[in-house]
Amino acid sequence: MDDYIIPRLSTIPLKTRPLGAHALDLSCDAELAIIADDSVHVLLPEFPTPDDIVPGAAAAAAAAAAAANGSIDSGGRGGGKAASQRKQYHNFRGQFMAIRKPDPRVNHRLFADAGCPMDLAFDNDEEPYFGVGGGVPTAFGSSLNQTVAVRWSPGGLGHNLRPVLAVHLTNGSVLVYGEDPELVPDVSSRKRTFKSWRILWGVGGVLPLPDLEKPECAHLPKDKITSVAWAKEVGRSRALLAYMTDREEIVIISVQYTLVEGNTYPSWIVKEVSRFTDLGPHPKLDWTNPDFVPYGTPNALAWSPWLTEGDTMTAVLAHTARSYLGFRRITISLPWDRGDDVDISVENTDYNGICVSTLVNSAVTFEDAIWARGDQKICLGALVTPFSVKTFETDLAAPSVASRPVHSSDACGTSYPAPIEGDDANNPVSGIYMHPPNTTSPHDIPSFTLIRLSATSKTTNYYQLNTPRPLPSPPRPQWLDHVRSTVAMSIPRAMASRDADSDVSANDGDSSDDDFDMPDDAGEQVRPWRMHLYGLAASPAAAGMTAVLLAQQSTLGPERRFKTKLVFGWRPRRSDGEEEAEAEVENDVDVDIDPALRAPVVETDMRLDPGFRSTPSTEARLWEWMYGGGEPVPFSVSLPDVPPGWQALRSRFVDAIAGQKCLFCAKPLVDTGRQSACEHKHSFATCATTGLAIKAPGISRICGICGMRTLCTENILEAAETHGVEVSLDEATVEQCGGCGGKFIA
Repeated sequence: MDDYIIPRLSTIPLKTRPLGAHALDLSCDAELAIIADDSVHVLLPEFPTPDDIVPGAAAAAAAAAAAANGSIDSGGRGGGKAASQRKQYHNFRGQFMAIRKPDPRVNHRLFADAGCPMDLAFDNDEEPYFGVGGGVPTAFGSSLNQTVAVRWSPGGLGHNLRPVLAVHLTNGSVLVYGEDPELVPDVSSRKRTFKSWRILWGVGGVLPLPDLEKPECAHLPKDKITSVAWAKEVGRSRALLAYMTDREEIVIISVQYTLVEGNTYPSWIVKEVSRFTDLGPHPKLDWTNPDFVPYGTPNALAWSPWLTEGDTMTAVLAHTARSYLGFRRITISLPWDRGDDVDISVENTDYNGICVSTLVNSAVTFEDAIWARGDQKICLGALVTPFSVKTFETDLAAPSVASRPVHSSDACGTSYPAPIEGDDANNPVSGIYMHPPNTTSPHDIPSFTLIRLSATSKTTNYYQLNTPRPLPSPPRPQWLDHVRSTVAMSIPRAMASRDADSDVSANDGDSSDDDFDMPDDAGEQVRPWRMHLYGLAASPAAAGMTAVLLAQQSTLGPERRFKTKLVFGWRPRRSDGEEEAEAEVENDVDVDIDPALRAPVVETDMRLDPGFRSTPSTEARLWEWMYGGGEPVPFSVSLPDVPPGWQALRSRFVDAIAGQKCLFCAKPLVDTGRQSACEHKHSFATCATTGLAIKAPGISRICGICGMRTLCTENILEAAETHGVEVSLDEATVEQCGGCGGKFIA
């Protein structure tokens, strides 16, 4: 696998800037979403295939050319020995503008698929928009289309089992973007495009959901959504979405992507399944009260991983309120089959909660693991307040308790945050990710990495992690070197009058030290640059690759442009042993958050619970091999990588495969793996699922990972009938590649 061409991770300039922090989200398949002020950037990844092999001298030449690339690009090291001049995320980029005014007709397909007529009142283009929600401003008007947050769904909710993107807007609605199956181009497409991307459906605001039980056949609570979060994967093409409203209610939505009877293409089934109030134990204060402290945040919700026990799945929904972090237990009864309503149970009260001071832009997150400690089922997480980080643990198996007694926040000392010493008091956290669970040395405190908003020559806390000693810390990311060198750059004060934001000096934020080369005795020096870090994301399988959205700003004058750039950190590939060792030596940035977290690891009896399952997608594992130092991912059909259902299907076509003839010369075809060829070298692509030769165009789909073709469902059934083979096609067989388990391009 060392000879595969791997696109370089290269800095991506953007001509937009987000309005807040936590502006990045990376999907389970390495698709990247970036918040802009009134739009969203979506970057689709490129994966190498066996067609992208550069043998021998060509590989060395490609590596040398890539290694000659500039500063923070991955070059030959991040891209491997055969890295090319292709740049990752540069070829498949899209920008989606938020709609001008919330339009109820966004959900017209949900109504059509549910058999509900859409109210004619929803069809009026001239209908004025007065806003939604319970607040005085929002009930009569609101901002329209600024982007607040982006959230990728679990895999399976979109076309070809890909995730969909939920975009939270300031008008209180959430719009879901993705590929429209009716607009997808030819199934034999070799490249992904944005031609079929549309707004698929939405919730909140003035967007109604179909409801056959109501006389008007519509459910329209007019919620102003303030926070949104997807649950972890429940099952193939099934998921739960939770959102919080400005009335401090929490709503749970069930979402399914399935083929509805009578339809040619799959569609979405979206229903509200639960609603409860989230006020916490502290009385709500009027904003005119002298003791009122703002605490709203778009990151107020987070789901724990699912715990499967018998015929149930249980998760915890963490939610913040005024000076409070609560945990609500949610249980799903199994099986939950595609197309059926979910049997969900939400406890009446929080089974656990913590009184803690929370401020604007707080955030809560969970580690992707459930630990067994005796009879306890422990989930670890962290709350960003946002100037400090507080870790917590909660027991999924804890008994239910009565609601916490109502009391004043003064009684528990959480009306105001505790004083914070040092630079952390003035530099809020703008991004955080949890490290993968350490199964060899479990620790009762989760490990994480965070960034803070401001990076200057006088601040050193903009990159922090809390890995307990003596456990190894992640290698220093390359983007951190870029930030450090930029803010440390100095020029003589005599040059400070020059316009540092001009095209010549700034060069879109990528100017080098050479622009300011001066003698050492040039006089007093000043720092011309500072940086704002707006978001941090890590690769989905093992967090080996990181991405940061930052803005480089002049300290010498006002800004004229609102630009950002996306920079990356990566690890050497596993096969590059020397570079991997070098990276370990370079790791010298273990910045303490709390000295107590850096104590030696204490032996613990925690272990991963057998009811917890987390299986990264093929795309995630391959991405980790490309940029995160992960294990290689086989590209050929082999027993460890082919589910039993696929093996059984191929075995049923053994006689048919042996009897195949060439279309041109009628000579026998021999299966050589990716191709079936005759003695005259006429070749046909081999179906990865059945092993049959594909002898016609437009009847197969291409895997985006291994590049192998798979016959479409109807063609597999036709071939089975022709050869007298009885087959039963399950979801996994027809919706994923039979070679590597990857997703199809179209």
